[in-house]
Amino acid sequence: MTEPAGPETADTIEEFLRDAPQVGATGHRLVHGGPRLLRPTVVDDDVRAELTCTAGLAPLHMLPALTTLDATRNRQRRDRRPRAGVWPRA
Repeated sequence: MTEPAGPETADTIEEFLRDAPQVGATGHRLVHGGPRLLRPTVVDDDVRAELTCTAGLAPLHMLPALTTLDATRNRQRRDRRPRAGVWPRA
């Protein structure tokens, strides 16, 4: 993604997921989890709020990644499927 994520990004992801085979879970590689999110973590509402706080640490990556995460969360919340965030280790 070379452009900032906008509303059309979520629509594109929703369309892709609607047409894709059903998945059991989704993993998201995020460049930064801040000082507390250091291991793969199920993304619930608390973790998602914490990710918002870390977005400023790497805005060019985190903002589009969070748009993608939100789009899959919205879809999978209806399907009751888990989402996990994964952060690279230094």
